[in-house]
Amino acid sequence: YKIRTKQRRITLRSVAKVTFDNAKKEAKRVFGKVALGLDPADEKTEARASASHTVDGIITAYLEAMKTELRPRSYDATEYHLNTLWKPLHKLTLASLDRATVADQVRTIAKENGPVSANRARASLSAMFVWAIGEGTADANPVVGTNKQEENGPRERTLTDAETAAVWLATDDNDYGRIVRLILLTGCRRTE
Repeated sequence: YKIRTKQRRITLRSVAKVTFDNAKKEAKRVFGKVALGLDPADEKTEARASASHTVDGIITAYLEAMKTELRPRSYDATEYHLNTLWKPLHKLTLASLDRATVADQVRTIAKENGPVSANRARASLSAMFVWAIGEGTADANPVVGTNKQEENGPRERTLTDAETAAVWLATDDNDYGRIVRLILLTGCRRTE
């Protein structure tokens, strides 16, 4: 077929795997797209390229880029989050990864590793997608709009006056002791 000034060819399927009738149907579909001004060969190339952009491939590229950008402990934590906690998503393509899949995995991480780990893993994945968008390999960040896990509930108890007095009297008269007393003073403010 010819698109604008280009002469194009597209292979429908292997001759051994397709019947004549199916090949005719596929050819009609291709010529229908050409009649609409679309280029089926470009669509096939784009589909193949987007299928090659898997989550684990982007993780590898991101970690390589961040090796010199992040501090060693931050890098190790990011690497753990992306390579271990997000492992169930590694074989998915970027195009097939959606918000529901990410939210489901965040809940799984929270159940298995706790809400703090889930939120840190979520932040690492989001940062990776922000980087991937900047690099032109991703179009959207599927982490945006997912819920964070509640890390800490309200405080269950505070020190009683007797406990506060015992800690106050047990502190030494040095910098550390003065810091503890300052904390006790700021923590003793109560609303009545």
